Amino acid sequence: MRFLFPIVVWGADYVSEFLERSLPTQLAFGNLADFPWLEGSQYLILTTARDRRAIEAAPIFRRLSRLIDVEFMEIDSIPRHNKYIGASLAQLEALKRSNDFDGVFFLYPDFVCATGTITNAARRIVEGWDAVMAPIPAVLEGIFTEDVVVENEVITPTPEGDIIAYPPRLLVEVANRNFHPMIEGYIFGGTKSNIGPAYMIWDVPDAGLLFRCFHLHPVVVRVQRENPYFLTEFNVSLDEEYVPRLFRSTDRIYFPRDSDEFAMCSIRTPESQPQPIDAPISVLHIAHWAEEYASLVHREFSQAAFRWHAEPIEDETVWREAERESAELVDAIQDRLHTPDSILRFEDEVAYAARARRRSRFKEWRKPVFHQFVVTEPAADDTPKPGRLLRALFRFIETTGLKRYRDVPGVRPIWLRIRNRLS
Repeated sequence: MRFLFPIVVWGADYVSEFLERSLPTQLAFGNLADFPWLEGSQYLILTTARDRRAIEAAPIFRRLSRLIDVEFMEIDSIPRHNKYIGASLAQLEALKRSNDFDGVFFLYPDFVCATGTITNAARRIVEGWDAVMAPIPAVLEGIFTEDVVVENEVITPTPEGDIIAYPPRLLVEVANRNFHPMIEGYIFGGTKSNIGPAYMIWDVPDAGLLFRCFHLHPVVVRVQRENPYFLTEFNVSLDEEYVPRLFRSTDRIYFPRDSDEFAMCSIRTPESQPQPIDAPISVLHIAHWAEEYASLVHREFSQAAFRWHAEPIEDETVWREAERESAELVDAIQDRLHTPDSILRFEDEVAYAARARRRSRFKEWRKPVFHQFVVTEPAADDTPKPGRLLRALFRFIETTGLKRYRDVPGVRPIWLRIRNRLS
């Protein structure tokens, strides 16, 4: 399998976030450091000419270049007055260049990956799924400064930049204490809500959080060469506009159900939108929003429950009860969304107006714009990449009985330092 990793990044703040926070988590073991499908895969950085110079000058870029083939695509000609439109247009350019690959990862410069997240997602494509969709909760930069991060040696300084190896449960633990304010507005039973309730979250007492979402991020998508909608134009966002065009049902989509398998966060500033308002969440509030912003496939997404927990699951009962309760609420929302126009227009004018706005906003979908793959002939390079033998040795130790010796007192810190410095 060959994977394309396009990442759209421009502007000093995002370039800094990418180089200092996001890329170091991608380069940890369990992600790109020992990615089983590195051979033939490519990391495609879509950026401006100015930002390209800054990225290439960063020491951590040398580590990335040793691991995987890296290419740049300059986006100076792409309109970037709106970051969402700019990112969407750049991602479409990346999709056009995916003909020689089997899957495309969509990572953002502010994404933080727990160890194992990238490999686990890729494995689902190898198994035959067409996509992996998952929630990416927003967090604050405090996830990098807590004492527990230092105590667990999450961040390993090296001459080529930091490597950030965040175990999934530790990332969940720290994220829970550093959630962006918007997360409070998604939790049922509280006093706050968000204007756009794309996420619905339940607090499972002494266990964790349960997510059900209308909008999920397409972490990785299989390249569908025969599907014209794979290269259909979009400019709103991947999850809102591209996903419902490409997928008409969830039959071929894999939804991670547990943060032990998939844990990824998005770094935000405290003042970034949305900000919760003082009003509790209600079925009516969510249904009104979903009428306008949730497509048919988005509504199927909400059927998938995702467990977010920092401790081992010892009592399945509390989780199953939370899943049952949340499923009943989702069913109540779906019932309202299935109300016929003839009834809705008289019984819920707000919902009917939202449904009409959605029809108007997406009427151009009847005339989609399609694009073609860009066929490239990369030059053959049989030169072995530095560190490949060492990575193979580490992979052998990790997958055999030898790995148990890592936990001998005094050995693990040395193991982590050597592993991250020489990978």
